[in-house]
Amino acid sequence: AQLAAAQAIGLAAQQLGGIVQQIVAAGATHVYVSNVPDIGGTPLALQGGAPTQAAFTQLSGLFNKTLAGTLAALKVDTTKVALLDTFTWQDGIAANYKANGFSVSNTDTACNLKAMVQAATQYGVANATAFGSSLFCSPQTYTVANADQTYMFADTVHPTTHLHALFAQFVEQQIAKSGVGK
Repeated sequence: AQLAAAQAIGLAAQQLGGIVQQIVAAGATHVYVSNVPDIGGTPLALQGGAPTQAAFTQLSGLFNKTLAGTLAALKVDTTKVALLDTFTWQDGIAANYKANGFSVSNTDTACNLKAMVQAATQYGVANATAFGSSLFCSPQTYTVANADQTYMFADTVHPTTHLHALFAQFVEQQIAKSGVGK
């Protein structure tokens, strides 16, 4: 199963590299491509223990290396494309989560997922477990008040509002470094 996952992930990274090449060939001069964050550092991976964390980190790294390798192999003009290292960025945020304004890193979720599933079950919704997602989260379903600002993850893999805001600042900094907009 892990081999199939690795093959699918490698193919997805190659396809993304090809799409970036097409965008530049069509005339784009400022393309910013984000690699994937370290999925091994998410609450989902932590729930699975060290082997799951290692496997997810390895698969994230595979995607990122394949993407970078594909862009290089396709000779995509590096003056027109910037690869944003979200993997390293997110690991840095997690390592310094308190300094970045979080009280909870990747050890829990801002959304009370169990309560959300339980409520969906009580309402008789088909596939109630699907409601244990950030898609259905709101201030009424946070684990604590203001959790979207104090937790890194909304659910087991998706960032909270505050982590998204920090990512937006990271991207803005990368764009500014490239000189776009000056």
